[in-house]
Amino acid sequence: DPQGELKGVNTKMAKHSDIPSTLLSLLGDTVEVLNFGQDLFSENKSFSVNTRSGQYYFRSDSLLVQFNGEESEYVYLESDSMLNKNLRNNPIYKLKIEGILKKGKAYLQQYSYRINNGKMLPK
Repeated sequence: DPQGELKGVNTKMAKHSDIPSTLLSLLGDTVEVLNFGQDLFSENKSFSVNTRSGQYYFRSDSLLVQFNGEESEYVYLESDSMLNKNLRNNPIYKLKIEGILKKGKAYLQQYSYRINNGKMLPK
């Protein structure tokens, strides 16, 4: 940050694909870029998708949702670092979980479509 305006610690979730969006924003570039990341300094809620051993992990709204391609298997608070308390059937989190699953599935569908059809570049 050449102006010295960026100070402190950002505790938002981040992923590698956030780097291009963040750098372009800092540079003031408004060019259209297809990117599955987000500007880490924006006020938008953070969301990430990861995969490991055939499972998908959606993180948003302080929740981690493990998705097997059919349904959520586990849901944990981000603060539950030992993953002790599965919140999957907790009615308090039902709407949040449904929203995270919907967004995660849409993300996977869009990414798969673009990869499979050679549409990763904007028109």
